[in-house]
Amino acid sequence: MRVMLVDVFVFVAVVLLLFFVFFLPPGVRRGLEMTASSPPITWLTSNYVHEEWDHLAGNVEGFAMCMVIYFALVPVLVVLGFGPRWVKGFSLATHLGGLVIIPVVSSLVWLHFLRSAPQVPTFGFSSSVSAYFGAYAALWALATAEALDVGKNWRIIYVELQLFLLLLTPASRYPTHIAALLAPLAQYMPFASTMLAVLLAVRGPRTLHKFLEKIPPQVKQPRRTGMVLLGLLLFPYMLYAPLILDSLYPASAVMPGTGGIVNLVAHFVGMVAGYSLACLYIVFTRAWKK
Repeated sequence: MRVMLVDVFVFVAVVLLLFFVFFLPPGVRRGLEMTASSPPITWLTSNYVHEEWDHLAGNVEGFAMCMVIYFALVPVLVVLGFGPRWVKGFSLATHLGGLVIIPVVSSLVWLHFLRSAPQVPTFGFSSSVSAYFGAYAALWALATAEALDVGKNWRIIYVELQLFLLLLTPASRYPTHIAALLAPLAQYMPFASTMLAVLLAVRGPRTLHKFLEKIPPQVKQPRRTGMVLLGLLLFPYMLYAPLILDSLYPASAVMPGTGGIVNLVAHFVGMVAGYSLACLYIVFTRAWKK
């Protein structure tokens, strides 16, 4: 509970910061946005700037959905034997990456695309949303591998396949070598890729029973508790992952009602970097040996 309270505090603090920046005078706010000629500090400050209410509301909603996935996974991880110290370390790495490191990295990548239009500003919290989603998708992959008995020899491949399924949405909606093959499914790809991820994790009814057997016998009503934990493991991810993917990689790269361009590069870099950072933490802490 202490770890989750810290995460709640971070979530509230970040949301308040986003609203504070949104209500700054327009001249001050625009000075925080990044262009190709702006000072390096804007590589980070631009991540917290929004010009339109819909843009801010969409990013806060995506951030909240990411946190719901995380809060649902924490009790499952505790039952699987991941102690508070491990969870706290993962949380710290995710916040540091999602709020500071990955937004700067995304900005540096995006600067390459601003060379042809040096005065075009870029801003928005979606780099962080992408990073958090990528990190929690990797955490979900770890939790499902541990809970549903993915063989230790296959876990690296399993985690890579889970990332591949996440990438199906941008691959189907924007010009890529496989976009033509996936084009008929592009509209439904966020939901299809999530369902494929769940099927890859579950694989069959026997894996669900194996998870129920892992509930400590001293727990009151272990089977009912196991069913609740199983629901927390699967259903929040099934519900929110498609919505997050659809918002990060919309069918049109133009923002509805604004004419602005969705920063797809930042979304892609943020998600992959968040996923990779979480995997590095998992490997560094030898979490697979649990």
